[in-house]
Amino acid sequence: EWSLVRMIEAFPGKVAHAVEKREPSVVANYLLDLCGEFSKYYSAGMREEQRRVLCEDEEVRNARLLLVDAIRIVISKGLQLLGVAAPERM
Repeated sequence: EWSLVRMIEAFPGKVAHAVEKREPSVVANYLLDLCGEFSKYYSAGMREEQRRVLCEDEEVRNARLLLVDAIRIVISKGLQLLGVAAPERM
């Protein structure tokens, strides 16, 4: 979870760097890395019950759902910057 939080935190800096260098691939590569890290996180929850997003502990579940929503927002905003429409549902 902390690696994802750190990646979310890095988003504004990646965007600024992409603008400064006039290189949209910085944002595209960042989004690919974020999606890969999220996939690993989500897959771990499928294998290990204590790491599931929808766990028994309500406080942990709510925190994990907020993390997932934050990732959704960052991916959506990043795609928007690249001129790519984000799917509403997967």
